[in-house]
Amino acid sequence: MSSDNYNEYIDKGIHLFRKGVKEAKKLGKKANKEIKKAAGLPTGPCTETNPRYYIVVARQGAMVRKGIEMDSEQVHGLRRADICTVVKISGRRAKIVEPVVGWISLYTADGEVIMRQTLPPDRREQNMHLDRRFEQVKREQERVGGYKEAVKIANDHATAAMGEGTVDSTAGSSAAAAAERFYQRDNAAGGTAAHFGYANRRDSAQEDSAVATDGNVVQASNPWGLDEPNNSQSTRSSSVPPVSSNDNKKPVVADPFADLI
Repeated sequence: MSSDNYNEYIDKGIHLFRKGVKEAKKLGKKANKEIKKAAGLPTGPCTETNPRYYIVVARQGAMVRKGIEMDSEQVHGLRRADICTVVKISGRRAKIVEPVVGWISLYTADGEVIMRQTLPPDRREQNMHLDRRFEQVKREQERVGGYKEAVKIANDHATAAMGEGTVDSTAGSSAAAAAERFYQRDNAAGGTAAHFGYANRRDSAQEDSAVATDGNVVQASNPWGLDEPNNSQSTRSSSVPPVSSNDNKKPVVADPFADLI
C-alpha cells in the first residue's frame, strides 16, 4: 500500500469519526430531551413561565443572597432536601423565587454539587405557584408606582411653596418636609400666606418710617396705608411702642442765626 492511499484512509477514518460524534451528540440531546419529557422534567429555556425545580443536596445546606455577586447580602439559609423554584440560570448561579427571592449557587468552585434538578410538583401546585408569583410581581409594581406618585406630589407641593424650581425626584421626603414647614409657617403668621406677606410688608414699613426726636424713637402707625386683613390673630410687633397724642408735636429746633440779629 502506497503512502498516498494510507493517508487517504486515515483522512476518511477521521472524517467518519467526527461525523459519528456529531450524530451521537444529536441523538444524545434528543434522547435526553425525550427522557426529560418522559420523566416530567421541564424543557426549553428557564424563565418565569417555565421554571426549574432544584433540591438542596449539600449537607451544609445552601445560602441565598440578595444579588448574583458572591459577596452580596445574605437573605436566607436553606437546609438539605429543601426544594427551590429557579427562574434564571447564569453560570453556576441561579435565581430563585420560592421559598424566598434571591440568588443561590448550584455547585461550588471546586465542582461540589449543592443543588440538583428534581421532578416538578403536580400541575395543580405549579399553577398555584404561578398565581402566587403573579400576585407578588403585581404588588411590587403597585408599590413602586405608588411611591413614585407620592414623591411627585410632594415635589410639586414643595416647588409651589418655595418657588425654587424643580426639586430632585430622589428627595421626596425632603420636599414633603419643606412643604410641611411652609404650611406651618403660614399658620404661625396668621393662617394664610397672604397674612404672612402682609406681616413682612408691615414690619418693613414700620422700620423705614421710624424717626429720631430728642433721642426718642417715634413709630408711625401704618404709614404706608396697607390694608390689614380681617383677621383677629394678626397683630403688630410688640417691640414697637404705641403712638401717643403728645408724640405728634413737632420738635423745636434752635435758630443758629439768632445771635446775629
